[in-house]
Amino acid sequence: MSEPLSSTPRVAGREPCPHCGLDAAAGATYCPHCTRRIIAFMLCSECREPVSIDAKYCPYCSQRVRRMRADAAVQTIDANIEIKASRLGAFLTAGRFTSLFHPPVIHAAGDRVRVTSWSLLGLRIHDQEIRVERIASVRTTKGVFWDALVIETFGGATGDIAQHGLRKRDAQRMASIIKSALTAQ
Repeated sequence: MSEPLSSTPRVAGREPCPHCGLDAAAGATYCPHCTRRIIAFMLCSECREPVSIDAKYCPYCSQRVRRMRADAAVQTIDANIEIKASRLGAFLTAGRFTSLFHPPVIHAAGDRVRVTSWSLLGLRIHDQEIRVERIASVRTTKGVFWDALVIETFGGATGDIAQHGLRKRDAQRMASIIKSALTAQ
């Protein structure tokens, strides 16, 4: 099983990888999760993507790089919320048979949003995790019976997340909580 999201402050001696956002040992050369080089990187002040400290222009947004530390202004979600997709909704909208037994779950707490889904009749777990500061926008798409939650990122190392088959009330509540975290700063 996967470990729960933590809404507690970061552990001393650990810092987020500028590429995947997961915690790595402070001063480490490579991230143990995505295996990318993590020293000599900072976040672009415009698009929040990882950029070499020697870069003059961001390769993602083409803006001139202003010096900004990777740990500056961490956005957080004040609530600790978890919603499950409707079993039938996830099955019919996403076409996954396993959703009838293990519906996808979205958990938002602290500085992260995690979507957990299962495949192979629950034998394999897929976690997609994104830090709040990497979220560009969040929206719901309306369906007849169920809605979908779409979390768009700034691009680059982290992909967009879309979860279908959510109850309308749950999708709107999750979207409003994430939006409030994005606009809190």
